[in-house]
Amino acid sequence: MSDDVPKQVVGVQLHDDVSEDEQPSRVDKGKGRATEEDLLEAEGEELDTQQDESADLPLQHTLGGLDIAQAPEAYDLAAELKALDADPAVLPFPLNTGDVRRGGITALEYSRRENRIAAGFENSSIMVWDADTRQVMHQLQDVEHTDYVCALAFSPDGVRLAAGYRDAVIIVWNVITGEKLATLTGHEGFVNCVMFSPDGRTLASAAVDATVKLWETEEFTERASTTDHDALILAVVFSPDGSRVLSGAADGVARIWNVADASVIHTFQGHDGVIYEVAFSPDGRRLVTSSDDGTARVWSAETGDEFMFSEHSGSVWMAVFSSDGQRVLSVSSEGTVKVADSYSADVLNTIEGGPEFASAPTLSPDGRLVAAGGEDYSLSIWNTETTKRVAILRGHRDIITRVCFSPDNERVASAADDGRVRLWRLSDVPVPETPEQSEAGATEEAEEAEKDDEDEEAEEESEIEAAEYDSKT
Repeated sequence: MSDDVPKQVVGVQLHDDVSEDEQPSRVDKGKGRATEEDLLEAEGEELDTQQDESADLPLQHTLGGLDIAQAPEAYDLAAELKALDADPAVLPFPLNTGDVRRGGITALEYSRRENRIAAGFENSSIMVWDADTRQVMHQLQDVEHTDYVCALAFSPDGVRLAAGYRDAVIIVWNVITGEKLATLTGHEGFVNCVMFSPDGRTLASAAVDATVKLWETEEFTERASTTDHDALILAVVFSPDGSRVLSGAADGVARIWNVADASVIHTFQGHDGVIYEVAFSPDGRRLVTSSDDGTARVWSAETGDEFMFSEHSGSVWMAVFSSDGQRVLSVSSEGTVKVADSYSADVLNTIEGGPEFASAPTLSPDGRLVAAGGEDYSLSIWNTETTKRVAILRGHRDIITRVCFSPDNERVASAADDGRVRLWRLSDVPVPETPEQSEAGATEEAEEAEKDDEDEEAEEESEIEAAEYDSKT
């Protein structure tokens, strides 16, 4: 493993000189500075998670750089950011953040349904927001477990939330009632991966003890446990049909397991470094692994054979398939994103993010956008089809450490070392057309309009309207 590789994966940092029983710390993925450009810029919606110790201070509303009369949509903390009347007096109250000083945010998750966001903190607390009502649904904390939250996962219906903790336990919560549904034990060492199956009937967990455990979610009993890996596991994901689990480990080996009996279906060997992330293709027939060795590799999930690999000059932190499965998008430590043909490995596009990739680079679920934090605490968005940076989102006060897109790709949440979470509406950010849309729109008129894009770019880009909220009680 190279010395210059940042080793943060799913909320866990790997240190060569730290034992697995010691507390993993968070690390920024690279260093850099976001440059000023004539791009879409905005302040973000803040979900205030911190509490000032001073008493009896009034609630404060700070509109970060936007004029109240000109930004009627700037006050809704809902994930969908619905339009409000342009009345400066109509402001939702800031979020009720409770009375706990929580420290840094160590995990961030967006539900697949119901527009809920969960953030895990260093002091083991979890906050869950109902983004439609702009209120915190619950602050979740088990007094018996005080180690910080390493991983979070919502159930498909958005009702249950699984949390993996540093002290080797998994707690499952009902986010509607705030009730603790189960405490799952059996791992040895911090649990850095949790994920529900697509039907919600199975929960997978992985830890530094090199095991993957499968739990049935009706009674939350352990159904199976795997011991075939020889190194700590950093990534776990279910196949689209939920019948298989894919895991990637620090020894460069990935495996597919049968959910029914936890038997190994295929073992994938070829990487020379840590596997950071794994993902299935939309049809479940292929998979991609991203590694410390500077490659993203595509494999057949049916035969175990390697299809292709995309090579970077730095560690590959993340790779996903496009929504049609025809392309693989990979993000690396040298600040580049490559878009490659998932069969031939031909590089179709390259984004040279450079120093703007200071922290937490994340691809949207469909691969159409990539987000990364800058050294100036901004969040930049790139269009993976045009390779252009289409937005600079400002408002954080410290390095961005977590980013997650909503499943519909219309919103993105970011968390920073200032202990704050922000929501951003992406409906105004230009995104690439699908291949079908591009073919249908390839008319002479469209080609002529394309020639004028550069001159009209400033007029065509819409503002992302957002506001900052501070609450001190």
